[in-house]
Amino acid sequence: MNLSDNRKIVKLVKESYEPLVPKNKPDFLKKAEYPKLSFKEFFIGQIQYIRLRTWLVSILLFVSALFIIELSSFYNMNVSAIKAASAFVPFFVLAAVAETARSKQYGMKELEMTCRFSFGTLLLVKMILLGILNLLLLSGCSIFLRFQTDIKLFRIGIYLLVPFLLTCNLTLILASLFKSREITYFCGFVCGIVSVSCLFTDALVIDIYSAKYDVYWLLSVGVLMLVLVQKIVQIIKNSGGILWNLSLTG
Repeated sequence: MNLSDNRKIVKLVKESYEPLVPKNKPDFLKKAEYPKLSFKEFFIGQIQYIRLRTWLVSILLFVSALFIIELSSFYNMNVSAIKAASAFVPFFVLAAVAETARSKQYGMKELEMTCRFSFGTLLLVKMILLGILNLLLLSGCSIFLRFQTDIKLFRIGIYLLVPFLLTCNLTLILASLFKSREITYFCGFVCGIVSVSCLFTDALVIDIYSAKYDVYWLLSVGVLMLVLVQKIVQIIKNSGGILWNLSLTG
């Protein structure tokens, strides 16, 4: 038997065992039973997967911030209280970073990429839920500050949003640059720098919390918000995903 005969035999075997072209595959998939979950159910269901530790740490930071604000208000009714609250804001972000980085920390990213909803969608949902939590904490601090100072609530919100958005942007930049599991420690270092900086802002710029600088605070919020949206979109696009199919649910 020569080489030509061998090739013919191999060709005949391949043709004999070639799989048939599936018929009515779309109809079959529609009728097949597999876990069906609406986006609304998926979104709400993610709340239970946020660790209890994250909720407790966030609440502890919030209570600690209120306590420090109360103490600071005795020394300077406006500046000290705002500085104290601003110094706590970055650590709200750190608690959220630790939660969203769980996939990378525990090596579960590849598995989550095969889920019914893409990994990018899962990441976005987590960011939204933790963002809502942080905004509630910021709102609580702002309202409490309103009773401790003579500054309007809108201005207080701007003063707290700037360090919050700045920390969010810096941590997202780090998350896109470093892929290691120690990303939480890097972000913690950045949060510490922003926190300490908040304590010395009035030393760098005199009367920085006065009304004459409000336009600059407002512009800062706008710019940081645009950068944050751009970074989130970039991270979601780069998160990727593996095509989901029925064999992954078996």
